[in-house]
Parts: sequence; structure tokens; C-alpha cells
Amino acid sequence: MIRKFFVALFAFTSFTAIVFAQQRPPMNGSMSVQSIGNKDSSSSIGFTGEFVDGSFIPEVQLQHWSSSVFGIELSAGMVYPFEDTDYKCNYLITTEFQFRFSQLKLENNSSISAYMWVAGGQHGYVESDDDYITNFTASTGIGTEFILNNFFTIPLEIGYKYEFGNDYDQYLTSSLGLRFKI
Repeated sequence: MIRKFFVALFAFTSFTAIVFAQQRPPMNGSMSVQSIGNKDSSSSIGFTGEFVDGSFIPEVQLQHWSSSVFGIELSAGMVYPFEDTDYKCNYLITTEFQFRFSQLKLENNSSISAYMWVAGGQHGYVESDDDYITNFTASTGIGTEFILNNFFTIPLEIGYKYEFGNDYDQYLTSSLGLRFKI
């Protein structure tokens, strides 16, 4: 149910950002489309939740747009379950490279951006029999970022993740977060 909600929300926001990025004239003067090439660069820090293969992993993120087109994001998260499961500890460390392909500027220093991303990282866990399993990850997908009053950002991403190393797996991944611009 939660995954369907995120997929529907992501589809709606991506569609909105892409439609307005067609370089049409503003509809009522209160909105304008920002073409790529803006000199703004910004950083933000915050929290996100990643839904990975049926599990939820809370993460801390540091994200920086080095230009209006290219960004990088570093994230790390860990879960220690409070009930009996097949694992004792689950962690994820990721570096993500982002390419913004459209941005819609709204009133009050707010905007909506759509971007593609490619990431790599490490996913590890300790099984209930104390075996330590570590895997490398490679993933790709698309994302939408809402910037509210040039202070809060709400990133929403969906993609496909591959794991290799000790375990080979592939699955759909999605995330939703809240970050503060610094």
C-alpha cells in the first residue's frame, strides 16, 4: 500500500515538472520555467526513509548541487530491529550522482525539479547466526525535489537497485525525505 502511494505521488510530481519544463510561457505570471544554466548552487542536509526490498531504512543525507545541472548526494542509514527477524543489523551507505533535466520556479522562492540519478554503495547486515554479509550496490532512477521557500527540500525518488557480492539481488527502491538548505 505504501509503495503504491509513493509510485503514484512520484508519477504525479514528475509529470508536473516535465510538463512545465517544455519552455511554455507562464500561465498567469506567477510561475516561470527556469532553464538549465542557472548559476545557483546549494547544499542541504536532512533525513530520508528508503524502502528497500520490503524494508524501511532511515538515512541521514548530505546533498549538494554544484551547478544547476549536476548534484551529488551522500547518505548513510542503519536499522537495528527490536523484534526477532532474520538479521540483527542492517545498514546502507550510498553515493548518488544527479542530473537535473527540468526545474519549475514557483512563487515564494519555491520550485519543483526533476532529475535522473545513478548511485553506488554498500549494503550490509548481520544475520541472526552472527554471519556478517556485505554487498555492493548499483542503482539508477528518477527523482523529484520540491524546494519550499528556498529553505526546505522534499526529495522523492524511485529506481531500480542491483546488489552483488555475497548475495545477488535486484529490486525496486523508493525514498522520501525532508532536508534543510544550509
